[in-house]
Amino acid sequence: MPAAEPTDTTHLDIRPFLDAMRGERYRAFVIHGRPLVGKTTFARRLARLRADAIYLDVLDLVASNREQAATVDRMDAGDLRDLALAQAEQVRARLVLVDEFDFLVHVWGDDLTAFQDMIRTLPSTRTEAAVGFVMQTQPSLEEWRLVTSVGQSRVLRLEQLQELRES
Repeated sequence: MPAAEPTDTTHLDIRPFLDAMRGERYRAFVIHGRPLVGKTTFARRLARLRADAIYLDVLDLVASNREQAATVDRMDAGDLRDLALAQAEQVRARLVLVDEFDFLVHVWGDDLTAFQDMIRTLPSTRTEAAVGFVMQTQPSLEEWRLVTSVGQSRVLRLEQLQELRES
């Protein structure tokens, strides 16, 4: 039975969602929101709360690596996938939260089909990591029909998620 979509009074707890992602064949998902609503803060806090997670700031990583910076204008969805999985493998993370890659979305243009296909079919063959892409809301995101094996959407709006509390 499909999981219920959060309503205005019920917010999704991301922790059980992430635990369930470990059993999925395709382990990629998107967290999106409007500018300045706290996407980066949420992703950093989530990575800090989970011992098996890392936060990956793509803009910072690319800017600090001369070789990657030289090829950033040719970076596509597959390159972004490979970068995230390589980071997960390097530190043996089970969750990678990929943030600050919106500059690539603008390079890719209005057609995010390649990115959507990558999210839809991202198998974790080299690692068991789930990969969450944290991004600014794009008009087409709400139309994507990417679901888990139990019918839970893999496109999550930040405003639908419960606030993370540090214990």
